[in-house]
Amino acid sequence: MARIQWEHGALDVQRIVLDELTPHWMRSTLQGLAMTLGLGFAGRNVTPKAGDLWIGRVPEKGWGGTPSQIGWVRGDGVYRVITQLRQADPIYAIEAQFDAPARV
Repeated sequence: MARIQWEHGALDVQRIVLDELTPHWMRSTLQGLAMTLGLGFAGRNVTPKAGDLWIGRVPEKGWGGTPSQIGWVRGDGVYRVITQLRQADPIYAIEAQFDAPARV
């Protein structure tokens, strides 16, 4: 599980849900992070459940019984989610120590 911070709270991500229109680079990035972090990975035809993070599209089958425990992002929010998921990866945390300092 990985924790994503929102403007008004947090989501404990257990599964990433994408649709078929998600760009290939984004799909492979998110799928790799899901595998690394032990998260589920599914297409948009699934029934929403607590811990879902929907990328680019809202659930067509409704939000389920726990809408406050389901996340949805699109646009630049996807990049922020990818960054937070990478930071949750213990290997990334070690490698980041050797990266160049951030520009100010």
